[in-house]
Parts: sequence; C-alpha cells; structure tokens
Amino acid sequence: MIKNYFEKIGSNIYGQELPNKGATIKQIEMCEKRLGLSLPVPLKEMYEVFGNDKEIFNAYHSFISLDDLQIIDGAIVFYELIDQYRRYGIMVEDINKDDPKVKLQQENNSSWYFESKSLSEYILNNIFWQGINLMKIKAKIEIKEEDLEKNLQNILYKISEERKLSRGTKYSYYDKEEKVMATYFHYDQLLILGSNDKNKLKEVENNMQASFEWIERKITNDDIFN
Repeated sequence: MIKNYFEKIGSNIYGQELPNKGATIKQIEMCEKRLGLSLPVPLKEMYEVFGNDKEIFNAYHSFISLDDLQIIDGAIVFYELIDQYRRYGIMVEDINKDDPKVKLQQENNSSWYFESKSLSEYILNNIFWQGINLMKIKAKIEIKEEDLEKNLQNILYKISEERKLSRGTKYSYYDKEEKVMATYFHYDQLLILGSNDKNKLKEVENNMQASFEWIERKITNDDIFN
C-alpha cells in the first residue's frame, strides 16, 4: 500500500544500505494477539519498516511501539504529541476497513473526534515529517499557500497531502532526485526542508530564487509556530 514510500524515506535518512529496523512478522502477530485484532494494512506496513526504529519514532512527536500499543476508550492509540496532550488512534469498530479514519483525543476528555479521513496519508505524512527531523541539514521559508505551486513548479513534486482537522492541510514533497524532503504546513504557511546533502538543498534554494533560514539542529515547535 505505502510500504515502498516508507523504504524510500528510510533510504533518504540512512543511505542506500538501509539498516533493518523493521519489526518481524512474529512481533506484529504477538501484538495483534495481545490486542485481539488485526492491525490495518497501513499501520502494519509502517511497523514492518520502522517498528524497531526508536530514532524515527521519536524524532519530533512519538509513534507508539508495538509493545506499547493499547486500546484506550475504544481506539488503538498509535501516535501522540510531544507533550502528550493529544493522542491519535483508529476506532476498533473501523479496524477492518482498508484505510480507516484517524481520530483525535484531547487531554482529560474521553471522546474521540475526527482528525483525518485516511490512515495511510496520515502515517505517510507524519513519518515523512519525522524523517526530515533526522536529516543533517534543515531549512525553512514562509510561503503563502496561493504562491506555493508557482514557487515549487518543476523543483519539488508532491507525494502526499493530509487534510487534518486540527492544523489544516500538510503536504509532503520530494525534489526530482529524491534527495530533498519537504513538508508544507498550510496553517502556518511554512515550508520546511531537509537533506543529508547541503548542496542539494542549496540547489532547491537557488531554483526557487529564495532565501532559506538554515536549521542545523533538531527542529522544535518554536521553528514552526513562531
């Protein structure tokens, strides 16, 4: 379904010799037996590639490990924010759907609210974003959404878009050589890029005729929201 993209993201982060950081079939089956259900395909594919990768699982927000997956208030929780005041899950009643919706639960509230219509898009975009955080070099630039496609035309191509209720739409991009990864935050009108090759990022900057703000450390909330 989206496993090929996960493997490509892994290669971008770790190089062509992608280390085996995926969960085994046995690990996944043990988790499913413990929970008493089968995991949806997009979630299972993520664990097959990154199931034992603590770096990408905790690069910004946190994906939940197989051992820690649990059902809370009728949903399998697989992702939570840094400060844990929001968690994301799939309702157990939707578990047999090919690509179930993602629901959001806020702190001190047992209700689940609609967040994203597609689990596969949600996971892909957030793994992509976690991957950018593991790149050696990052950069950012503010761009109005109406100018986005004009600025990126023939420079970056969109691989996915995730329409979220809480923070608007998030887009994921590659450059033509797939050496530069980028995420656009619709709500904040901010493009953040990452690569292990600064020259490739400089090429994108020059082709966009733009001036990037460079980030040579781990990205924080302040980089996005300020």
